[in-house]
Amino acid sequence: MKAVLAKLLAVLLGIAVGLAAAEIGVRIYYGTLPKAPEYKMNRRGFRDVEHALAKPAGTTRIAFVGDSYTFGAMVEFDRTFARRTGDTLRRLYPQREIEVLNFGVSGANIVKVLNRFKAGGLKFDPDVVVYGFVLNDFTNPEATHRFDRSFRHEEKRYKLLASLEGFSALARFIDWAAFQLFSKEKQAHLDWLNGTFLPGRNPYFATSQLALQELTAIMGRRHGIVLFFPYLAARDEDRLPYYREGKALVQHACRENGCEFVEVWPLLKHKRFNAWWASPLDHHPNAAAHEIIARALTEAIRRQGLPDAAPAPAAMEQP
Repeated sequence: MKAVLAKLLAVLLGIAVGLAAAEIGVRIYYGTLPKAPEYKMNRRGFRDVEHALAKPAGTTRIAFVGDSYTFGAMVEFDRTFARRTGDTLRRLYPQREIEVLNFGVSGANIVKVLNRFKAGGLKFDPDVVVYGFVLNDFTNPEATHRFDRSFRHEEKRYKLLASLEGFSALARFIDWAAFQLFSKEKQAHLDWLNGTFLPGRNPYFATSQLALQELTAIMGRRHGIVLFFPYLAARDEDRLPYYREGKALVQHACRENGCEFVEVWPLLKHKRFNAWWASPLDHHPNAAAHEIIARALTEAIRRQGLPDAAPAPAAMEQP
């Protein structure tokens, strides 16, 4: 009996030591993950510095609109592609006044992007408008409630983990891993997103398509550029059955309304897909991805000759 107890204690001790080591390892891992920066908002509610409503004479204004990708989730303010584009253009054109305004809003779909830009962004009279289009922009954020219920149902399977997650990083990691690997609800959610560009599966399709047409029409009158983003969680576009449908739809709107179309995926293909994640737990583009996107945008703006077209301030002051 003593031998059995000794073996049992040894096994329990081994499990305890293993769990303690795993807890320490996960805490170290979590400690090395980048944390969300502090998002400072201006008085108009956007992640930007303050801007005068009236455009100064001789200034080229570039407005950025979109969702959390444009907002720069998980990226420091000065490293977002909006800020980097402005900084690069100012270095290339030191005699020009170039002002960048970021109207990106986390969680916004295309209808909200359009409405907020018409209500506020257009008042700043931008010369260039850059729209960061992400594949889920055609969805209605309020329509995901059925998946929220599914997520709550999924959480009930891990009640024990939920009670431990308040103080155990290991429990939080196991919960996240289980959801990623075994959750049927996650796959259902991805399937729903992949049906975004199928009118029969997306009741919000027609409304979104009208918003796309209206937004690109506004942009086309002001030198519009559309950045077409993939889901960075996908290994390639072949894993997204309707990536090509979405791309064709947006390209058609750009051609009709005179906007330049810039596809982000080819810019990032030279590395593994997860090299561009903000962190293993967050698939927003990281600072390296923002830098590459900013370079592509800079070239697109230069091709349009917009900084050359705007008169320099010194020239404006001459009699």
